[in-house]
Amino acid sequence: RAHLRTPLMNVSPLPHIEALTLRVSVDRDAAIDEAFFNSLPLDLSKDFYPFGAEPKLADTLYLASEAAFSKPGATITLRIELSEEILSDDPPVNPRDLELRWEALQGRQWIPVQVADTSQHFSIGRNSSPPGGEIRFTMPDRLEPGVVNGVTGSWVRVRIIKGNYGTPAH
Repeated sequence: RAHLRTPLMNVSPLPHIEALTLRVSVDRDAAIDEAFFNSLPLDLSKDFYPFGAEPKLADTLYLASEAAFSKPGATITLRIELSEEILSDDPPVNPRDLELRWEALQGRQWIPVQVADTSQHFSIGRNSSPPGGEIRFTMPDRLEPGVVNGVTGSWVRVRIIKGNYGTPAH
């Protein structure tokens, strides 16, 4: 067993997502059926990093929900709750020049969706209001299931297309 006296990275702590739920515009909760960080399956019953432990350009979070993402024109609200492991006195991560792109899958083609994001790119602090924030978007008018990492379903994805959440100390 070892103990580090100096942190490995000189950046603000990255958020752990504690829970990710979504609500369809008819005000009913819908489950996320599958989730991947790039090609790695995510266990949504545990805390996870949406873009891995060291997010970088092109990292992608994939989410499938037959109940929500298969409904053309549905308004989707993802409520983000940050993990209790984030200390209350830690400042929110301030991602510089970060740009995320949200998209819905139409068969084999990804279609951009416009989002309203009060989570500040999954970076808002635990003591904020609301805790963690929300991401809201409307599904396209035409949808069809597609395949992500060998799993057929109704998918949305968010990927880092510019910037990052900080850089490791050198």
